Amino acid sequence: MSRTLVVAWAAALLLTGPARAKKSPQAAADALVEKARAALESRQLAAARWYVDSAIKKVPNHADAQFLRCSMDIADADAASHGFVERKKVTEDLKVAADSCGQATESNQDPARRASILGFRLRALLMRESWDDAVTVLEALIVAAPDDGRLVGGYAATLDRAGRADESRAALERAATRGPEFDRAARFEYIWDRFDRKDDAQLRPMIDTLRAEETDLRRRTVLDVLGGALTARDESVLLGFLRLVDTATLNRPELDKLWLTIEGLPEAKEEDPSEVSARLEAKGIQLPVVRKKVAPAYPEVAREHRQEGKVVVLARINADGTVGPAWIVRATSPVFAQSAIEAVLARRYTPARRLGEAIPLPFTIRVDFRLR
Repeated sequence: MSRTLVVAWAAALLLTGPARAKKSPQAAADALVEKARAALESRQLAAARWYVDSAIKKVPNHADAQFLRCSMDIADADAASHGFVERKKVTEDLKVAADSCGQATESNQDPARRASILGFRLRALLMRESWDDAVTVLEALIVAAPDDGRLVGGYAATLDRAGRADESRAALERAATRGPEFDRAARFEYIWDRFDRKDDAQLRPMIDTLRAEETDLRRRTVLDVLGGALTARDESVLLGFLRLVDTATLNRPELDKLWLTIEGLPEAKEEDPSEVSARLEAKGIQLPVVRKKVAPAYPEVAREHRQEGKVVVLARINADGTVGPAWIVRATSPVFAQSAIEAVLARRYTPARRLGEAIPLPFTIRVDFRLR
């Protein structure tokens, strides 16, 4: 080889470097999923979604990417349903979540993960009242967990909501043949999932009968709240719910489900405080007066992203003027929730009174987060 050719070859090598092996689509998608997970940990949500969508473009049935997209979509739908957005937007977000979780179901064959995805999809379908699609999901869950009576009860309730009353009754009748515990679990879930104040004549006898039979403390407390909500829509129902929050009888998803059962999705427009005050005063209740108000700590992640927001908290103002427990009714972002709770619990009030006697009262408190 001539000296000139050797020099030219060496120069080309320096300029181009050694040839790099091109990543396979699977390896490239795997790398994007890892970046998405890292972005989620640092709350870079837009970046996480871009990485996930890019991974799915490379490998449409990528199990991890589909699972992450389902999880993010259901989180967005949950945030919208607990936020200050119009009902139409909530319904749209729930459809997106249901569809993406449906795709994730097809891509994930691991039984545990598949059950989680089906649970996410079911939640979205039930919240947007897509009863027939929810029935199909429940049938898949029952195949995977045939000994779970609550699934059968939820299935019967959803069949009823879908206008398939005969199939609903048949499902409950089959549950009754599976033994007392399975039967009670099925009836309990039926009552909870089928709850509607307009159906007092149907549900009241079922609640009373099961309440007398039930030995499970958690189920009995839920039945108490649902029974109270059938006959009243006042402070006593909210106090009953807050007692469950206080005692941690139910876990967070169960509390959230119970709250949506008795109160429904919040409207985008906030209730006028003067209307709340007038309603309570009409019942002879003297409103509580705040004596000590604590400013909320601004979450660092929100400050870093220049994010402002507001949170509506339901709290029990106790007869001694202390506050607690508290429950997030709605928030512009979950990032503000804990700080709002802490600020509300630190407040002190002159308590509410009825006929001169101090009483505990459920009260909604708005906490604003504004950058200065």
